[in-house]
Amino acid sequence: MRRFLVVTILLLPIALPNPTARMQQRVSGLPKASDYPPAGPNCKRRVKLEPWVGTPEVGVSDTYNCVLDIHMCDGVKTYISEARRSASDMCADYRRARDELLNTEICCDPKCEKGTPWFNPSPDCRDVRTPEVSVSYGQANVRICGYSVFDYRPSSYKGIDFNADAAYRRALIDFIKSRIGSKVCCDGFRDSGCHLLYDLDCDGKPNETDTTSLNPSMPNSLPDINIFNQSGSSAIDPFPPGLDANDPNFFPPGDKCDCKWELTKGTLTCSSDGKQSHVYQARWRCPSSGNERFTRKEAPATASCTPPRRAGL
Repeated sequence: MRRFLVVTILLLPIALPNPTARMQQRVSGLPKASDYPPAGPNCKRRVKLEPWVGTPEVGVSDTYNCVLDIHMCDGVKTYISEARRSASDMCADYRRARDELLNTEICCDPKCEKGTPWFNPSPDCRDVRTPEVSVSYGQANVRICGYSVFDYRPSSYKGIDFNADAAYRRALIDFIKSRIGSKVCCDGFRDSGCHLLYDLDCDGKPNETDTTSLNPSMPNSLPDINIFNQSGSSAIDPFPPGLDANDPNFFPPGDKCDCKWELTKGTLTCSSDGKQSHVYQARWRCPSSGNERFTRKEAPATASCTPPRRAGL
């Protein structure tokens, strides 16, 4: 007599994170029109509001809650009323709010560029590395945390020139250090929300086109990495040679702002007597919170320092 072993496999649904899940927010009360300002002429991504009003939430003793759903840039925001007795006009105020917002176009452009705290390592970072730069036969490659983030290929081959390769490599190293410093936290680098293989500094520009030039004969030969923005104000003096942008005495903490810090003022004061230190004082602003930070960087009086030319002087 043959015996058969029957195996029953029970498949249970597993809840997996949905990468396209949208934000859902529930608040009490009515929306204000001022919370949804119309998109300006320079807005690139617009969304037209189509609010919906209903009474799906039933309370106790024949009471209801009016509900107003507004589909926004990144999800749905739901406004809920207090419990109300059933009546034909019980949600009239919510319908007026809906009509006031209906067909309003709001702007969904990012309010600021995402910060890059991996370029300003904290003391508890476990995997700190230095950017790797290689130059050979006029071609350059930059690797950060094991990833290739920049490649340069000259338009034409000009032959072997080891001196030119060495000079280009030195210039590339100095340029990268002036932009991001000499240390990168690879913990945060890998865990960041930006796709760093394509957008190293989270500014929305692809790495292959986010470049600048070492000189007119070498266009696109440097990665245009920016870990902070400048306000465009004439009140910002040029950085002195050798300034490490992510020096803890100069750059504000990356974890204290969810955007890139904005440099709004920078003042370079060279030593007047050859004894006191040169000083660069900076004022920073966090675009999302409006908070400001003040930092300063000093250099010995023996270091090179060229007084900046300012308007009216």
